[in-house]
Amino acid sequence: MEESVEHSVLLLQADGLQPYKNLAVETYLLENLHPYTHALYLWQNDNTVVVGVNQNAFAEVSPTFNGYVTRRLSGGGAVYHDAGNLNFTFVSAKNRYSVDNNKRIIYNALKGLGLNAEFTGRNDVVIDGKKISGQAYCLRRDTCYHHGTILINSNVERIQAALRPSRQKLESKGVASVASRVGNLVDWNPNITVEQVRDAIAKAFLEFYADYKVDEKRVDYTNPKLLSIAEKLTSKEWIWGRNPMLTNKVESRFEWGTVSVAYEIKGNTLTDIEIFTDAMNTDWCDCLKTTLLQTPVNEWKLLQFDNIEAKDTIQLILV
Repeated sequence: MEESVEHSVLLLQADGLQPYKNLAVETYLLENLHPYTHALYLWQNDNTVVVGVNQNAFAEVSPTFNGYVTRRLSGGGAVYHDAGNLNFTFVSAKNRYSVDNNKRIIYNALKGLGLNAEFTGRNDVVIDGKKISGQAYCLRRDTCYHHGTILINSNVERIQAALRPSRQKLESKGVASVASRVGNLVDWNPNITVEQVRDAIAKAFLEFYADYKVDEKRVDYTNPKLLSIAEKLTSKEWIWGRNPMLTNKVESRFEWGTVSVAYEIKGNTLTDIEIFTDAMNTDWCDCLKTTLLQTPVNEWKLLQFDNIEAKDTIQLILV
């Protein structure tokens, strides 16, 4: 007879605006969360650009940006964080993970504040066509997270100055600039505060899991495991990776995102390749690179992949 297990929720909140330590909490939760616990982590960073796991940071971050830069574990595009922006992270065991439930919590919180938000596209939350939140996902073997931003009173001029998204991406959204695409919650409610939004999301989370045991905590910034993870997030290798100066470069925008490929071919052999993308699916990049490096170029057309991202990328290179 299976032993009964008590289900619980963890509401974790960060007190500081420390990007490397705050991002490290997400990895810590992925590695240490109890399988019968749903966690919500609420946090903020100051003057920080966070790039997606498979993006080229050199191409995404403005060379004049004077702030923190780091990389996250999830896919998607680069985002800017400041004290006028609130970040949320839902973490659950893979077999209990539900993006729809998480979205419902965010929707209920915003609705409770009198804001008529809707989820659109692959990862956006909009109000009256203006993006107020972007989201991304990290799926590990046993645990997953779904996280995002909410622009409350963020400095739009700094967002514009910090990021340099590709022209193809902006054109696909039908806009000329980042500033023309995004909005702050204060645009609809001038009196709204970060604290009010934080409290509303926490309340909606606890109400959704009303029958669960509740544990509320603040981030312990002295935790040795957390500090070890944060140290990796500060390394140049993790943040910047490679910006290869290779002979051949191709780039395109697909329904699933933007991909940029730099590569070198000698005879019938691929000698070097880098693939950069803001695709939400993150698992295919390394697999595709390894496969192409091990396969003669004249046999690429015979390769079979299950995911559309790899198929489209091979076709882009072969054109």
